[in-house]
Amino acid sequence: MKLGKSWWWMGVIVSLAAAMTGCGDNSNVNGAVASLSISPTSPTISVGGSQSFTATATFNDGTAAQDVTSTSTWSSSITTVATISGSVAKAVSAGESTITATYTQGTNSVDASTNLVVVSAQSAVRDGIARVVFGGVPNGALTGATMDGAQIEEAPRGSSLAIDTISGVHKFVSPNGRHTFLLNLRADAVYTFAVLPDGQMELADSRD
Repeated sequence: MKLGKSWWWMGVIVSLAAAMTGCGDNSNVNGAVASLSISPTSPTISVGGSQSFTATATFNDGTAAQDVTSTSTWSSSITTVATISGSVAKAVSAGESTITATYTQGTNSVDASTNLVVVSAQSAVRDGIARVVFGGVPNGALTGATMDGAQIEEAPRGSSLAIDTISGVHKFVSPNGRHTFLLNLRADAVYTFAVLPDGQMELADSRD
């Protein structure tokens, strides 16, 4: 009789151990995490400004990438230049800091980093502001288009979208990813892109 009770308790212990197996933070049924990426890449902001980042994880079984921004740990290499709370960086002083996101899934951990450049407010005023216009945008045509690695927001169907930005070198990529424009935007100048329904984009006009 005593032997039977011993085996019964052993069975309970084994069952509890099995039930606890696999429990842990950030577990993912898609498979083990393979890599992590951050967007936007290498943004520039002025002192007092802020920049939001997004972290995206990929998995080794080929399933869809997953937004893990809120479950990643974020850090700034030089907190006197930029601090970070959650995934939002706050510019403190002029300089450059490395922003790093770390995502942990069970015993696996991956990270990704990008540089954040902070310019003084005086520099932003001195350099001036340029305007970039995306004219006559078909509905949804800007999906996939980026400026300095950040997604360009959509414009209402058939309308134009204007973006004011600090003058200097900026990188634009067409919605279909086939066309890249590296432009040195001049202060007080206006640059107009034509956006086509097939995802192409071309610089239609630039004027002071």
